[in-house]
Formats: sequence, structure tokens, C-alpha cells
Amino acid sequence: MKRLILLLRGDQGGFSVVDKRWSDLHNMLVAQSRRSIPQAAALAETLQWDDAHELKRRHDDAVHASWWNWDGVGVVRSRFSQEAGRRQPHRHL
Repeated sequence: MKRLILLLRGDQGGFSVVDKRWSDLHNMLVAQSRRSIPQAAALAETLQWDDAHELKRRHDDAVHASWWNWDGVGVVRSRFSQEAGRRQPHRHL
């Protein structure tokens, strides 16, 4: 996402310019897809695919979460605690 934003903007400032969170990067890509540039239509189509396939959620599950299920112990750790059916961010001590 960062490299694509830099390429589309023609920015030579390096990655510090786009050192942002996923949501901010996504919004920057949406802004690029609305410009009058040759890549706008393809970028808009890619962003629609992203939304339809929940890419952010899948990314978060793969990158930020980890699960362990030790046989016989029943211990599972995930990105969210499952207290009372509510998803809460897991606190690391």
C-alpha cells in the first residue's frame, strides 16, 4: 500500500511520508482512485475487491493474531478476548 501510494503520487519523500495505519493508507488510496490518472479505474476496482473480500480483517487475522490450542489443555489465545461474547482487544502483560 505504501509503495503504491508513493508511485501514484510521484512522491520522492520515501516511506516516512506514508508511515500510516491501514485505514489511513486505504483512505489515501481511495483519494488516488478519484484522481484523473490512468490507473484510477483499476485502483478503484481493486479497492472494491478489497472491500468485498474483507482484506483488512483477513490481514489483521494473519498478521496480528496468533492462536494456540494445546491438546488436552484447552488454552486458546487470540487477538480478542471472548469474554461474555464481546470482542475486546487482548491485553499483553
